[in-house]
Amino acid sequence: MKLSGSMDLTRGNAAANLLKFALPFLLAYFMQVLYSAVDFMVVGHFCDGSAGVSAVANGSEVMNLIMSLILGLTTGATVLIGRYYGAKNMEKVNASIGMVLSLSTLIALGMTAVVVPCIPFIVHCLKTPPEAVRETASYAGICSLGIFFIFGYNALSAIFRGFGNSTAPLIFVGIACIINVIGDLLFVAVFNMGVPGTALATVLSQACSMFFALYYLRKGPVRYQFKRENFRIPWNLARDYIKIGIPIGIQGIMVSLSFLFIFTIVNSMGVSASAGYGICAKINGFAMLPAMAFSMALSATTAQNMGAGKPHRAIHTLWLGIGYTFSFGAVAL
Repeated sequence: MKLSGSMDLTRGNAAANLLKFALPFLLAYFMQVLYSAVDFMVVGHFCDGSAGVSAVANGSEVMNLIMSLILGLTTGATVLIGRYYGAKNMEKVNASIGMVLSLSTLIALGMTAVVVPCIPFIVHCLKTPPEAVRETASYAGICSLGIFFIFGYNALSAIFRGFGNSTAPLIFVGIACIINVIGDLLFVAVFNMGVPGTALATVLSQACSMFFALYYLRKGPVRYQFKRENFRIPWNLARDYIKIGIPIGIQGIMVSLSFLFIFTIVNSMGVSASAGYGICAKINGFAMLPAMAFSMALSATTAQNMGAGKPHRAIHTLWLGIGYTFSFGAVAL
């Protein structure tokens, strides 16, 4: 029942398995933060100084709020698929994959329809400095048009995590990172598109990453059959997916809202303060990487062990994850 490229997280040394499984996530998140930081570097060098950096910072915070909900929902896919994979129930695994892809598509389209028209209102609520309002709206608006690709990539990565495969998502992030850097330099430095150019590069990189993930799902070890009958939405599976994902998404949104509140206060101090805070927030993002990586690893590990009827191993792994996170956090300090 073990697929090539996946890990059976219900056997072997739990400490070694968790560390081996989490390290690719750590590298993937590092690259995500790094290529996001490249947006700041390119804008700061080629665009209108503080106003451009402030626009990217404000736009990024808006997208982080959306990402929190997406990551929460798609974590539900990891838990659902991991549970059935741990139980060796491949029929349920295949049904879950089709449900996740179908339901995620509908949710992504619905989110896009709601978020895009609300961007001007959100920018106003953030008290964005007047010098950065237009470019913030452009950046956030263009990135919001890519919600479908963001949701698609994260849903596919969640599926692979459920199988115990943390290497594939790392590769997809690496692809996105390379395309984003090239796109930034091309659209901003060569075509002089300014802040909207960085947003366009981000959306294109996310789209390419999603399509590579789809190709891997079809042609890789999973060999998922993209047939019409496989893309149904059974209510029992959809209910579990939403039941698991929504609370995690709400938790992430609450955290993101607290940062947005701080950003609103800083924005009222002017464009230079806004740009400076945005840069500091990116640097702080590196310190959060271990916690994010191990939380993703634990979601899959716990799901597989619960599916395999090994709750004690799942609890043991949870404590290992807490220990690893504290250790990495102490080093970061």
